[in-house]
Amino acid sequence: MFKRIQFLAMLLSLCVLSGCVTRYTVVLNSGSVTTSKGKPKIKSQYETVTDAQGKERKVLVAEYYEFEDVGGDTQRFPLSRIAHIYPASDNGKGDLYYIPNDYNMPDIKKPKLKKKPWYKK
Repeated sequence: MFKRIQFLAMLLSLCVLSGCVTRYTVVLNSGSVTTSKGKPKIKSQYETVTDAQGKERKVLVAEYYEFEDVGGDTQRFPLSRIAHIYPASDNGKGDLYYIPNDYNMPDIKKPKLKKKPWYKK
């Protein structure tokens, strides 16, 4: 009985852990293609600047995508160099493409449906 429970626990953990990492295909403006482990994340680089009045403030220097490629190396690409990012499971069909420039756009709000009164159902 204990071996059966242990086997089921191992099988369940294998099923759960197998879907953790989704690979994404990153297409650059130059046409080169890179595959990443997990979704690329937008990172921002700031620099501290002192004003003429002596106040310090942070200034955005650059924004870039950072991800780990299939080889295990960390890659960084500026937003301007990336043409498309899509899941590798899409196989280049274009159904799941998104352009990085549209990444920060707000979601489209769905209209609220009015409920019918109970007597009109």
